[in-house]
Amino acid sequence: MTTIPILIKESLSETRKELASLYTANVETASQILSYLSESEGKLIRPILVLLASHEKQQEAIGLASAIELIHIASLLHDDVIDEADIRRGKEAINARWGEKWAVLVGDFLLSTAFNIILKEKDWRIFEIFTRTSLIMTEGEMAELEAKNSPVIDEAQYLSIVYRKTASLFASSGRVGAIIGGRPEEPFADYGKNLGFAFQITDDLLDISSKNPTKSIGQDIKNGRLTLPFIHSLKEAKGSEKKKILELISANNLSELKRIVERYGGIEYSQQLAEKYIEEAKSCLKTVSPSPYKDSLFNLADSVRIRVN
Repeated sequence: MTTIPILIKESLSETRKELASLYTANVETASQILSYLSESEGKLIRPILVLLASHEKQQEAIGLASAIELIHIASLLHDDVIDEADIRRGKEAINARWGEKWAVLVGDFLLSTAFNIILKEKDWRIFEIFTRTSLIMTEGEMAELEAKNSPVIDEAQYLSIVYRKTASLFASSGRVGAIIGGRPEEPFADYGKNLGFAFQITDDLLDISSKNPTKSIGQDIKNGRLTLPFIHSLKEAKGSEKKKILELISANNLSELKRIVERYGGIEYSQQLAEKYIEEAKSCLKTVSPSPYKDSLFNLADSVRIRVN
């Protein structure tokens, strides 16, 4: 990601402090797990989006920016349980280290903490946005579980899952920030949605080709999740070659799969689609008045492109 815009450095620092204060529980094991989680801070792209969309009302947005990050972290914990994942952000996953029961319970604890923050805002419109988004995200997780290890998933199904699991929370981040800042909701929500699509597609690309030592490649295939580069390659492949791809996926043969995906243009196609969503995200802000915040949102979108270049 690019450097944090100077506009939100102070409020993002306060968001980090807020999150750190929330990683605590009155149960020893849970407290240990929360402390472990706090050591692996993510990109905070969703809180950044909330803060930028809120413009001059950043201080009022810190609580909700923290809540959105907690919802995201909780979804990752539940994801890892379903996937039986071993690694998360370059470290041992919670379910691998403490067991699935603790991972689920801590995820639930974070969700409860997030909604406690949201309720304190006493804004039913914002509460409705969060509850609806949580429902959509859960539906996305169920749809992905249903599609696992299925050779018939197509691009439309993939994008539907991406919207529900990832882009919906990005959209809500933009929408909530706009509400706090007194801005028109739709441009920021649409910006967030398209940014979420671009972010997830680039994340799927990084799972194939990342050179980041903290990023474990091949996890999607290992977990039975067909992502866009493979979906596109399967669509383009014919007969025996399609069968070969499916066999390589079953065997988790990433090196050979990568060569085939490159030959069928799966990586290039995915990059082009991510680029389309990045440009669409910026286009969604065309009716928003020029400002340093708008410029920073443009830069945030461009930083997603940089991740895979």
